[in-house]
Amino acid sequence: MSDSRLGVADAAGSAADRAALEQVRGLLLGEDRARLIALQQRLEDPERPVAELAGALSDAVRLRAEDERFIAALQRPVDQCIQHSVERNPQGLADALFPVMGPAIRRAISEALKGIVQSINQAVEHSISVKGLRWRIEAWRSGTSFAEVVLKNTLLYRVDAAYLIHNDTGLLIEHALAETQTTLKDEDAMSAMLTAIQDFIQDSFTGANEGLESVEIGGRSLWVLRGPKATLACVITGMPPRSLREQLADTLRDLHLSYRKQFEAFDGDKSPFAGVEPLLQDCLTLAYRESSEDKARVSWLPWLLVGLLLVSGLGWLGWTQYLWDQRLDAARSRLEQAPGLVVVNWRPSGGRRVLLLADPLAESPAVVMADAEVAAWLDLQTRPYLSADAPILLQRLRQQLAPPATVTLNLSGAVLHVDGQAPEAWIQGLSALQVLPLGVDRMDLSALNREATDLLARVQAAIDPPTGVELTLDAAVLSLTGVASWDWINGLAESVAELPGLVGCDNQRLVVAELRQAEAIVQDLNGMLFAFGESNKLLPDAGPRLDQAAAQISELLALQQTVPFGLEIDVIGFSDQTGTERWRAWLRERRAEQVIRQLGERGVPTAILHPLPGPGFEPSDDLAAVAEQAQLRVQLQPVPLPPCWVR
Repeated sequence: MSDSRLGVADAAGSAADRAALEQVRGLLLGEDRARLIALQQRLEDPERPVAELAGALSDAVRLRAEDERFIAALQRPVDQCIQHSVERNPQGLADALFPVMGPAIRRAISEALKGIVQSINQAVEHSISVKGLRWRIEAWRSGTSFAEVVLKNTLLYRVDAAYLIHNDTGLLIEHALAETQTTLKDEDAMSAMLTAIQDFIQDSFTGANEGLESVEIGGRSLWVLRGPKATLACVITGMPPRSLREQLADTLRDLHLSYRKQFEAFDGDKSPFAGVEPLLQDCLTLAYRESSEDKARVSWLPWLLVGLLLVSGLGWLGWTQYLWDQRLDAARSRLEQAPGLVVVNWRPSGGRRVLLLADPLAESPAVVMADAEVAAWLDLQTRPYLSADAPILLQRLRQQLAPPATVTLNLSGAVLHVDGQAPEAWIQGLSALQVLPLGVDRMDLSALNREATDLLARVQAAIDPPTGVELTLDAAVLSLTGVASWDWINGLAESVAELPGLVGCDNQRLVVAELRQAEAIVQDLNGMLFAFGESNKLLPDAGPRLDQAAAQISELLALQQTVPFGLEIDVIGFSDQTGTERWRAWLRERRAEQVIRQLGERGVPTAILHPLPGPGFEPSDDLAAVAEQAQLRVQLQPVPLPPCWVR
């Protein structure tokens, strides 16, 4: 119990001690302790410094805007931000720059085109005129270019260069040169010399506010326009008007309004004046002299253009009317030539009405003209009539007679020619006509034949073709193909001569049976060889081959009794290369004669056998055995087939 009381007493004493300690701290530290607590809370809160920095950032940027180190520090982050923005959304940057870039691009293109057009006009006008020839002679004599002579004679003035010079320091701020200017190069020397001259004038003459305004330097003028902070100096070629000085003064005034602070703070650094050069470029103007010829041309040029337009318009109207009249004439010509149409009245009093006589079978006038626009423009009026033109008569005859597709009708004057094949009933009906059609005085039916089916049957019965021969009829012409004997082919003409309705016969595709047999025998005989030993002695095995050759030649002679083909047999002798050339030639001839003699002994007429020495060249050693032979060569003369159609 005593221990618990002792613990409560100790706790009460500690609380009293802490309270006393806090009271002592308050007396000793006072307000500093409160500030330390506030500082600790500020450090421990991460959002509070960010909010304070955001409130002071705009003021800090405004105060350090002119500091080059601040600008350099911001340059890289800004570049990266812009690059990132372009990569992420290029369209947004393009939309933002569009109001600025569009007018600038249009202005640049317009100025460039105007300059090009003006230069071309100047070159053309002065190249093909008398004045241009004089200037070319002057350029040749003076040794200068033609362009320089033209410029000297036509240029009123041209601003070659513009310099903006700081008054207090005499330093060159910016300059601009014309594109054709190549002689004004040392800009700093120009500004220094101009400043020295200005100082000299102000120091040497009274009126300190009055300075140098212009200087004549050869063919050029130097205009000096002095402002409160800067001076604009322009190098000018030619005779500039007074209005140009006012224009330059306006430019200098705009420069002072736009760059007043930069002029006051200028210490040689040109970076604040990055936008000055375009304004100086606007000062580089030029103007050409207007000659009396140009003034005179201005007076009549519009009238010339009006006259040319008027003549062109009249010419176009005349050409258009000419083409239209040509189309009308072509349409009328087609109507007059078309069968079944008669032009009675063509556009009386130059109007559109056209009166025609038209057969019911004639083609439509609009189709005949082959020009839909002309046909629609004309007022076509037709009256019916029956035409006697041959094409219309033939159409009418086809309608009346209704011939089959195998029959053709032709008119020769008033004679109707009927050709082809037709059924027997139609031919009988045509022959029985009592009244001839209109426009026909006589009919010619000599070329009209019965249909092929009937005619073919009569032909087969008349000629009795052997097996293997085919007959075809084409327009009443008989064609034969196959293999037949010579006697049947020879008697064909007599068999078909009296067949009615047949107009021709073609047997050229027939093959003679005897001739085919003879050609097979000739194929066996050709190249048949007979071997020899020494000199012109036949070897024993040549006997059977000679017997075979004699039997086949006898068959050919028997066939020749039927078919008059010409039979010729050459016997060719060969030799090896032994002996002299004369000996070899004699040996070849003897061997051929030996074969002929042997065939003659076997019943072959020697009149159809002809010895023929072999070729003059000798075979090689490996073909020596072949050289000791004789060979047969059989020829049949072609036999023409007898005609099968004789009328």
